[in-house]
Amino acid sequence: MFDKAVLEKVLLALIPAIFAFVPAILNWLSNRALARGRAGRVALLSNELKFLEQWATLSRAQPTAPGTVAAPPSLEPDLERILNEYRDIKEREAAAADRPEQVSAWRRALLLFRPLSFKGWLLHTAFHFLAIFALSMIASEALAPVPTDEGAQSDLVSLVIGVAILFLPPLWLLRRSALRLRDAQMTATA
Repeated sequence: MFDKAVLEKVLLALIPAIFAFVPAILNWLSNRALARGRAGRVALLSNELKFLEQWATLSRAQPTAPGTVAAPPSLEPDLERILNEYRDIKEREAAAADRPEQVSAWRRALLLFRPLSFKGWLLHTAFHFLAIFALSMIASEALAPVPTDEGAQSDLVSLVIGVAILFLPPLWLLRRSALRLRDAQMTATA
């Protein structure tokens, strides 16, 4: 069905298009590392709080000599520090969730802003994959045209029109879906 030269062009166009997945993978790894770090800090604070509670309980239960009153341990500074650290974690989490509401028209047209959800990352990645694939096909044909059966070079204009007919509708739909999803998420967080 496909000539060897055409198949080679398609495969060469796939190579740079695969790089559209790199930002999504890096973001996923970064989010996982941040979540693990937050979970570790919260677990550490929780364990420290449990220790302080046990210490207070044991110090209250300790028998005292007749006529003396047991001084309760001073937990306020430690509890205040734990509460401040927990608030710091929550503030950092909230600051990371804040996104600018307005993005320039150029960045909206090419989806060059950070998505807010996994579905947004999928839409952005699919959009960039198709866009890079289409541009790579056109570039590979422009740099090394495939000869036809008659020995003449293939027509670059026909390829550009064909690629536009094949790729522009899905690109437009992906872009529109990503923008609608982002707008819905921005209104939900506002």
